[in-house]
Amino acid sequence: MATVKKWNIENKISAVVTDNAPNIVGAIKLNNWRHISCFAHVLNIGIQHGLEKLKPIINKIKSIVEFFKQSSGACHKLQNIQKQNRFENLKLIQECKTRWNYAYLMMERNIKLKEPVLSTLAITNNRLNCISDDEWEVVYSACKLIKVFDELVVKQK
Repeated sequence: MATVKKWNIENKISAVVTDNAPNIVGAIKLNNWRHISCFAHVLNIGIQHGLEKLKPIINKIKSIVEFFKQSSGACHKLQNIQKQNRFENLKLIQECKTRWNYAYLMMERNIKLKEPVLSTLAITNNRLNCISDDEWEVVYSACKLIKVFDELVVKQK
């Protein structure tokens, strides 16, 4: 409150937008300001919650990505198979736990490169080729849904 007085904005604050951290919300209420939850934060929480339901499948995809990130030979074979089959030369994307859209980007990239990835795994490490057709369908459906939110967030930047 001292800073608010110092800046002479006491009567100019109509609302404060923040995440929902209890200490921040409490401070806002102490000052009798209106609190508005940040839409991006609420969206993030909702999508993170939804992604929890996909965790077993996401972990399988993550293991595949980690394998290619750790094996330069497998990565090179993947690039060669992409080239031979006239796929765009793309790299796999690793999930970032704090950003839901990286889970989406990881799943989306694996869909784009599904054929070359599975072909490379058949040659290099077939034990990682463990995602069932039903699970791939779940990934396709999830990506279609999450894409809407990703586009919404990207357009806002």
